[in-house]
Amino acid sequence: MTNEMQTAIDIANAVAIKNDRWMFIATLLCFGVAVFFAMRWLVRKHEALVLEHRSDQHQYTTTLLNITAEQNRTARDLLSVLEKNTAAIECNTDIITKHQVALELKGH
Repeated sequence: MTNEMQTAIDIANAVAIKNDRWMFIATLLCFGVAVFFAMRWLVRKHEALVLEHRSDQHQYTTTLLNITAEQNRTARDLLSVLEKNTAAIECNTDIITKHQVALELKGH
């Protein structure tokens, strides 16, 4: 009976070794499927981020162009105001000079 037991144990051991191999292959396959779906999800998230970045970049560029245009308009308006102020100051300087000359002539 010991010989039959030994044979039964050897058969069970051989089956267990084969089952371990199949379990390893099944585990490897499950891990591969999980990695595939994880990578697929990450790629989709990356693509969504790229699209969002492009949209934000376009919006940023548009806003920056609008700000630059507004600054240019403001600079032109400021230049116009400065030219008018300069002309007004020159006019006032001429008037003050004429007034001082008239006062000096009266005083002498």
